[in-house]
Amino acid sequence: MLVLAVGCAAAYAVFFVWPYYANDLQRFPLADVAVGYHDPKDLWPRTTSLGPLFALGGFVTLTFGPFVVFGTLGWAVAKLVTGRVTHGWRERATLLVATAVSLGTLVWLGTPFAGALMGWFLD
Repeated sequence: MLVLAVGCAAAYAVFFVWPYYANDLQRFPLADVAVGYHDPKDLWPRTTSLGPLFALGGFVTLTFGPFVVFGTLGWAVAKLVTGRVTHGWRERATLLVATAVSLGTLVWLGTPFAGALMGWFLD
């Protein structure tokens, strides 16, 4: 469960945040990036041999990422509640970290920065 939460957060970081900073787009206003003044098809990593992999990974993350995050959050909370008596401290800690990572990812998805990156990717 923790692997799903961290993997989903890492996918957002690799396919959206990393190319944004690697192309030095933070020096431009976020609104300019969101509306596509800087076409991602003309920037790294899309211009390399890894371009198709990044395009597919970003599309899969954009499509299924929110479902994975919501599912992981619900699963972790349900396991915490139903197994509160039987879980040891390690299981509880793992479930709490999975819950925190899932909540953090959901909060990040609601930010203007994340919305701009998703719009930039879809350009």
